[in-house]
Amino acid sequence: MSDIFVGLILLFFNFNLNLGASSIGLLPSFVGAYLIWKGTRELAAESETMRELDTVLKVAIGVHAVIWVCNFFGMTRGKELELKAVDVVLQLLNLFILHQLTGGMEDLEKLRGVDMRVEMLKRWWMGLFVFSMLNVLWFLGLRSVLCTIGWFVALLGYLVCFSDGKKAYIMSTECPGGIVQEEEEHHDP
Repeated sequence: MSDIFVGLILLFFNFNLNLGASSIGLLPSFVGAYLIWKGTRELAAESETMRELDTVLKVAIGVHAVIWVCNFFGMTRGKELELKAVDVVLQLLNLFILHQLTGGMEDLEKLRGVDMRVEMLKRWWMGLFVFSMLNVLWFLGLRSVLCTIGWFVALLGYLVCFSDGKKAYIMSTECPGGIVQEEEEHHDP
């Protein structure tokens, strides 16, 4: 779960260093997609939805890596229209990954019987979806800035809820051992 959380941060937060025609992603999104893939592989035994993400995440790793390399070598300069189309496709891919992660969290919540804040994750995901689509429609001007701010707030909300769900999951995996250990200590003569 920790890999998935760090991967989400790397996937969605972009800090670039621009050097002439090159743009170096300081937090490479393909590394984020890889960490999410690694984390979902660990949870695949408990969640069918996490298992189904395998191919999608491999594609995401490849696409994000190609874009990172193209940016690094300055191959994307002067291609704003093409970049906008690629950006829309990446947003849809990332939203699909988040949607599936939310479904995987729901699987884990049902399996473990622990509140992993899935209902709030669904609401924050819906906010991300709406603001992403509005930003595509209004890609210029003040409305775009407001949509970007709304998207950022929704992303932070999603990450906070995911972190809470991660903690609940970890507690559910550690707690049964702790309860047995306590009972053994009390029954020892």
